[in-house]
Formats: sequence, C-alpha cells, structure tokens
Amino acid sequence: MSKRFALALALMFAPLATWAAQFVEGTHYMVVSDKPASEKPVIKEFFSLYCGHCYNMEKRYLPLIKPGLDKSIDFQQAHVDFMNSEIGNEVILSLAVMQEMGVEEKVKKPLFAILAGGDHHHGAGESHDHEAEAGIHNRDDIKKVFTDNGVDVADYDKVAASEAVKKKIMGWMVDQQKFRIQSVPTFVVNDKYMINMSQIRTLSELTELMNYLATEK
Repeated sequence: MSKRFALALALMFAPLATWAAQFVEGTHYMVVSDKPASEKPVIKEFFSLYCGHCYNMEKRYLPLIKPGLDKSIDFQQAHVDFMNSEIGNEVILSLAVMQEMGVEEKVKKPLFAILAGGDHHHGAGESHDHEAEAGIHNRDDIKKVFTDNGVDVADYDKVAASEAVKKKIMGWMVDQQKFRIQSVPTFVVNDKYMINMSQIRTLSELTELMNYLATEK
C-alpha cells in the first residue's frame, strides 16, 4: 500500500456512494483465476504480522470497512510467507494457533504491534530485521506474548503440531502461490478477483468494491 493511498484513506472517508458502475476490470480489480468464483462470498486479506501497512489496515481501517460489508461475506485473513526463515515460520504458525485456540482477539493485535515496526511495505523476496528489534526470536518469545495477554500456553505446542493448524497454513501457502501475491495487504474476493489497491481512493470505494465483487459480479 502506498503512502498516498494510506493518506487518502485517512483524509477522504467519504459517505457511502454507488461506485459499482465505475468499477473496471483491469483498473480497479484483476481476474487472478480462470476457475469459477466461489459459491459463497468470501474476502481473503493476505497480510503479514511484520507489515506496518497491514497493521494500520487492521487497527484503523478494517473496523470501518467490516460493518459496511454484506452480511453474507466471510472475511478471512491469510498470512503470507515472504521471509522463508525459521522465526518467520514461527510467527505464521502463531497466527494459526491463535485461530485454532480461539484467542485471536486477545493476542493478534499485541503481537502485531510488536512485530510491525516501521511503516515499510514488503514485497516478495525482501528481508528485514524487525524480529531482532522487537525481541521476538523464537517460539518462547511468542508464547510470552500469549501469556502476557492472559492466554494459557500449556497446549501451545500440541495445537501447533495439530493437523488442523498444518492444513490451515498449507492453505495459506497454496493460495499465496495460486494468486501470485507479491505485496501486502492484498485482498482477493471469491477466489477470483484481486483488488488493485493503488486505484482505491476512499474507504467507501473499497467497501463498495468488495461488496460488488463478492455479491454482484
């Protein structure tokens, strides 16, 4: 996400308007699969707990976007793997564990706040040292974030090794490759349409485009 876009969202939260007639394939969104769209409306946000723009999206913008989404839409988040490192894998694993344990609301934002660091937008192949700066070096450091936020980690290792968690992470990785995710945050709608964030100027426009692609396209 460009700084220009982030600034636009911050300053131009316009009243909800009817944008559907203005949405153009190849400009506002791209088709990223030759398969039929999913039967059930779904929006997948591909993000990283290391990404400053993703943290801003989570903290500032999603709370304004989600209430405007059609109630039939299933909003999901998939963690990307751009780092291909041991600690990066542990961080991805921790998100799946949070979700499986049902404690995402307690732990994700605190861990996000520690890891996101500066306002850097990371694409595929880029590396950084936020984990060193943040003091998150291994699973024990991650577990401490869980316990500091009131979560019992007695079963953490068991959940982390479970088939459900493995399946979830494998699904994220398959989708990352299938949709050719190159940067974050990226939104894919109904497993077929990728939103071109550089063309979005307001939160209202983004919300309307999500609804259009998920329920009308």
